[in-house]
Parts: sequence; structure tokens; C-alpha cells
Amino acid sequence: MVGAAAASAQTARRSTSSHSIDDFFRDFTDEWVRINPGLATSLRYFTGEEVFDPDGFSLPMMTFAEDAQGKSASQELRLNYDAGGRVSAFGGVSWFWEDGSQRVPMAINEKIAGLFLNGALPRPNGLSLPVINAVAPASLPSSRLEEFTNYGETNSYDVFGDVTFKATDRLELAGGLRYTYDDKTSGYGATISSPSAIFFAQTGRVGGLVVQPTPSRYKDFTDNGVTYRLVARYEVADNANVYGSISTGRRPKVVAGAGLTQIAAEEVTSYELGAKTALLDRRLTLEGALYRYDYENFQTSQRDSGGATIILNAGEAKATGFEGQLNFQATPDILLFSTYGYSHARFGNGMFEGNRFRLSPDHQASFGLKISRDTKAGRFTRRSCRPRAASAWPRRRRCAASRASAPTALSTSRRCWR
Repeated sequence: MVGAAAASAQTARRSTSSHSIDDFFRDFTDEWVRINPGLATSLRYFTGEEVFDPDGFSLPMMTFAEDAQGKSASQELRLNYDAGGRVSAFGGVSWFWEDGSQRVPMAINEKIAGLFLNGALPRPNGLSLPVINAVAPASLPSSRLEEFTNYGETNSYDVFGDVTFKATDRLELAGGLRYTYDDKTSGYGATISSPSAIFFAQTGRVGGLVVQPTPSRYKDFTDNGVTYRLVARYEVADNANVYGSISTGRRPKVVAGAGLTQIAAEEVTSYELGAKTALLDRRLTLEGALYRYDYENFQTSQRDSGGATIILNAGEAKATGFEGQLNFQATPDILLFSTYGYSHARFGNGMFEGNRFRLSPDHQASFGLKISRDTKAGRFTRRSCRPRAASAWPRRRRCAASRASAPTALSTSRRCWR
């Protein structure tokens, strides 16, 4: 009996121990699945050439190209948490490395540029090239070459986290934080094939029209900053919701000019209120948003006294506006859409006070049609869109991300160039 009792107790202990181990591994596995780790690794090498027209009209006043080359690597560890409850979150760390260059050769027709700067080109169609060659001063060359090259090597490190809380079945709150540290080496150099006659006439000095000859030089520097976001979304009905957000962004510190002077990081605070809805059995969707951007240390470009186009700190700037969009699925194959945007974007202080942002008219609208058709070879789609803007310059919505890839200012007067 004693032996039987001891054997029974030993079996019970084994059973309890077995259940405990099973429960431990099951709970550990469940939590691991809820956390859902992710690891992303990237290696990239690229080289590319592009030829484009930077001046925006048909006459060949300027023809630019870009020869870009680079290699990069990145590593990110991300942990995602979602147990099916009210709270979900993600966080992680990342590293990014890049070593690259962008060489920009520029062909400039100074006969056209000279007439343009003096207001001698009729609008909107200008003059024919034979007429331009006949009326422009003989001292202005019809073809000159200028070139600049940017060099850069970056090691960037990020730590980030984001939490979403479902306060009720219809109200959702979210917040995120990111810290970034950059270690950079930047370089710049520029050459010209011959002196610019226009630049000499304007300044009495020998140099280029867009860039000035600069021997290649390099500078090491570091930068760091914190950005965040706060978002609230409320589901008014099954087919409609409203949202509000406050977020920050930053364009890192850069170096500029022949002396590679450091320009402070551009920082922006964004406020947005919006609504979205779907009607007529979700065939009609409507959405609209009010927004405001407040900039500090706005980075823009200007020609300096030596004729070089450099990046500088323009101080404060603000953009306030509205964007709306309508989509109507008339049939399974036909989609009608229309958009409207208003933006009052102006520099707030300094030498550009009151000036517009470049590429930012106050009003713009578009409407279009998308037709799709299923065939045995697949689905074919044709999209037609007609934009309308209150300026010759089309607007690019996300101001914080809109940047010219090459200097474009031709005059030292106060203009709307950004």
C-alpha cells in the first residue's frame, strides 16, 4: 500500500510537472506570436542617368541631367504587439548607411535666358529659335556647360515606438516617438566650361550663371533630433469617420556653399483635421482635410553675392489650407474623380517675408476619368486627368518633402523661388 501510494504521488508530480512545462511553452509561444518580431535587411547598389527640362517651357533655355550613383545598406528590428485587445503597439531600432554622389551637368542657352530675364520673350509661346538667334546680342552664347556634384556618406540610427489604444469601439487614439542620430560626410564641387556673359553683365565678375567654380571639398558633421505624432480617430458611423492629428518632422542639418557652412535642421509641426465617408453603397467616397504647417529654420536657396546658388536658413514659414477629394464609381469599369486644394503658404520673417513657397499656388483643382476593361489578356486601364491651378507652377502637396533637385534661381530679385 505504501509502495502504491508513493507510485501514485510520483505519477501525480510527473503529471503536474508535465502540465507546468506544457503551459509554460504554450504561454511563451502565445506571447511570442503576439509580439511578432520582424527583421528586415536591405542591400542596394544603383546607378542611373536622367535628362530633364528644369525651366518648364518648350524653348531649350536649360537642359539638365543627373548622373546618380550609390550603394546603401540597412537593418531594422521591429517588434509588433497585438493580443486582440484594446492596445496594440510596435517599436524597434534601425540602422541605415549610404555612400553616393549626384553629378548634374547643365546646358544653358544664354540667348534665350537673356531675353527671358529682360522680359523680351512674348508669352505664352515665346519666339522661334531663328528669331531668337537673330535678335539676341551676339555676345550671348547659345550653348554653355556648367556642372556641380554632391557627395555624401551617411550612417543613421533610429529608435522608435508607437502605441494605439482603442478607448471605445468607435474611438481610437495613437501616439508615436522617434529619435534619430546621423553621422555624415558631405562634399561639393562645381565647374564651368566658360564664363557666363549674363553673369558678367549683372555683376562685373567672371563666373557661372547657376553655379560658380568650386574645387571639391568635404566636411564631417553630426545631427540628431526627436519627432512625434498624436492621432485621434472617431468612427461617426459604419461608413464615416473623423480624425485629428498633431505631428512633427524635421529635415536634417545640411552644409552649403563653397565653405560648406552648416545650416540648422528644418523643423515643422503639422496640424490636421479631416473627415471621410462612403455613400451609395460605397460607390461614392468623399474626404476633406484642413491643415496647417508651422516651420522653423526653413531651408531654401538663393544666389549669394558671388553668384553661387546656396542653401540658407529662411527662418519661419507657415502653410494653411484645405484639400478635398471626390470619387464616384459610375460603373464597375468607370471611375470619376475630382480634387480641390487651397493653400496659403508664405514665409513669415526674414528677407523672404510674405513671399510664396515655390511650386505652391493658392488654388488648384483637377478632375478626371479612369476607364478599366477586363480582357483575356488581363485588365487594361486608361486614366485621363485635367489639372487646374491659379499659377504657372503646379503645387506639390507635402511641403516638408518638396525639394528642388538642382538650383534653379536666375535672378537676385525677390521672387517665389524656393
